[in-house]
Amino acid sequence: MHRHIVLILGLWALLVPTAPTPAGKPEKDYQKKADAMAWQFSKKAASPAASAKALPKPYEADVTVNDPWRANLGIKKSGKVLYEWQGHAETVFVVTGDVLYYTDHDQTSTGCQVVAVDLTNGKRLWKVRLKGLGPITHTRYRNQVNIGLEDVDTLRIFGRESAGGYVELVDRHKGKTVANRKYKTEEMKQEAR
Repeated sequence: MHRHIVLILGLWALLVPTAPTPAGKPEKDYQKKADAMAWQFSKKAASPAASAKALPKPYEADVTVNDPWRANLGIKKSGKVLYEWQGHAETVFVVTGDVLYYTDHDQTSTGCQVVAVDLTNGKRLWKVRLKGLGPITHTRYRNQVNIGLEDVDTLRIFGRESAGGYVELVDRHKGKTVANRKYKTEEMKQEAR
């Protein structure tokens, strides 16, 4: 009798539609969204200056690029410095709510990490290594990144590397990849200037 109940409950669980998220919204199919997404990388957006221009008020950025490999970056609100970090001439960031998201990547090697910081207290919330293109062997390499919001819950990161391009969608609350797509070279030809 007990086995029959377990079997019936197991079958019932398979037939019930996907449960809504805790907020009452159905789960989004982010992988399907990423698979349909056109290549949208912008060379102009791959800089801290472009990120600073896009900051929502009342936030401001201090950007001091010392050379292509070193930059001092900071976020301010009402003239008060909330958070500072070291990056380079192609470190990108976005602020939404009171959270800063910035890239931590090397311009001459594959891969990227995204860091989330609570600007109310300056504490790191999470750091995640993107799936990106995966492991790549190389001698000479180029790596640039764009970051932005896909929706209220998700970051969108486009990576343009010597070996190809990718888009990655990251849950901005949990710091987890929810979708990753790699682009073929011919798909990347229509790149924004």
